[in-house]
Amino acid sequence: MSPIGLVFAMFGICYGLQLIVQKTGGEVKVGEKQEFGRMEIEVEKACRLFGNRKVGDRQNVGMSHGEEAVKFPEGFEVMARSKQGSITAVENREKRLYGLQYQPEV
Repeated sequence: MSPIGLVFAMFGICYGLQLIVQKTGGEVKVGEKQEFGRMEIEVEKACRLFGNRKVGDRQNVGMSHGEEAVKFPEGFEVMARSKQGSITAVENREKRLYGLQYQPEV
């Protein structure tokens, strides 16, 4: 089967987001504040990742990370942040790359 015409997207969860960032030229560092357990996040920009949620909407999510993405390659946009200010959701629509820093299944 030829890949021509197929549409590919990549969705990274937790360390998957960090891997996407590193492999596309961004930077991940040990965070100043590690985030473990329940954490409130706030939507900064409406996007596909959050369905019908609007800018300013909040939700509680499950975090489990000590590192965080601190520098993003061109084309990535921040979609949400944690209460502590860490980036928790990003997307690059052009390259169809999406990532969450938290565990959506929790």
